[in-house]
Amino acid sequence: MWGFAALGGNWWLFALLFLAPDLFMLGYTKDKRLGAAVYNLGHTYLTPAALALVGTGLGWSAAVSLALIWAGHIGLDRMLGFGLKRPDGFKKTHLG
Repeated sequence: MWGFAALGGNWWLFALLFLAPDLFMLGYTKDKRLGAAVYNLGHTYLTPAALALVGTGLGWSAAVSLALIWAGHIGLDRMLGFGLKRPDGFKKTHLG
């Protein structure tokens, strides 16, 4: 959130998009294995980090702002005990 504020990010945008990474749960509508893979793609720091790198390289500050919102979501999830999912069940995570 500090980085988002430092960039002068729009807090309405932050509020609107903060829960958007949870849309990656839609993979579970197909099956557990695909659900875990899609969820983990949206809940690993590598994905928003890649977006931030591309945004920085292209001078696209909106991409960096989106990446910071995304990373903030992941951070809150970890703080609340929601980890990366295992393919054998939604409640089984890398956190235990």
